[in-house]
Amino acid sequence: VDGLVKTIASALPGSTTDPLSIPAFRERLKSYAGIDAARLRQHLVEFLDAVTPAAEAAGIRLTLHPDDPPRPLFGLPRIASTAEDYAALFEAVPSPANGMCFCTGSLGVRADNDLPAMAARFGERIHFVHLRATKREADPRSFHEAAHLE
Repeated sequence: VDGLVKTIASALPGSTTDPLSIPAFRERLKSYAGIDAARLRQHLVEFLDAVTPAAEAAGIRLTLHPDDPPRPLFGLPRIASTAEDYAALFEAVPSPANGMCFCTGSLGVRADNDLPAMAARFGERIHFVHLRATKREADPRSFHEAAHLE
């Protein structure tokens, strides 16, 4: 059981190379109390405002992977799950260095995301494509990685 908890805790938000214990993870979550999607987005914009000029100067393209899963997790808001989420980030930080990872899995498991339309809309901002074959279940919150050749 301890090994399983350690493995799962290694992938929790806020984990580093040393996994958090479940009590430590619960304690870490408390630091996000009162942070809604708007505030979390503002924190990301402030980060991007700070690092994007250096990325531009170095010829680096920043690439934000979509939320995975694209729904709230452990009560934490999600801010990179839809076309509107990315449009807001690109409007706030208009530099061409500010871009996205076009992950067909994380974006595609949301029925409200039109992937071809998003690709057309954000083509110049797509700095990496992450192809994943995912399958939505009848329950809109459930999905799984599908066999790659099916």
